[in-house]
Amino acid sequence: MQPAAAALLALIPLRLLNAWLAGVADCDETYNYWEAVCLLAAPHPFRRPLQTWEYAPEFALRSWAYVLPYAAISRIVDNSFLAVRLCAVALPFALAEASLVKGMEKRFGPDAGWILLGLLASSAGHAAAAP
Repeated sequence: MQPAAAALLALIPLRLLNAWLAGVADCDETYNYWEAVCLLAAPHPFRRPLQTWEYAPEFALRSWAYVLPYAAISRIVDNSFLAVRLCAVALPFALAEASLVKGMEKRFGPDAGWILLGLLASSAGHAAAAP
């Protein structure tokens, strides 16, 4: 088995499991973004959440462009925070890591790919950043 294939088999379940089980590390930032996602994805006008001040037109500290993809996924999965976390954060992160392993393998050989895969799979920092 090539390191890139092993990366897909190892990193996708690891990152999805981490997103499923890990708590939210910075709840203020997480839920400020989640409010904006809910604002864009809310299906009914009478149940719409409040807009946080960072997105208000008079301040405009944050861009709506960042939350648009999350809002689209949230609209599809009925505003599930966990589903958005799994589909829009953990899965793309694992695919990017697998792509990195493939590039490392192609450029430096399979041994380097295996070493990188071992480092990525055992890295606590990557596990915390993925979800």
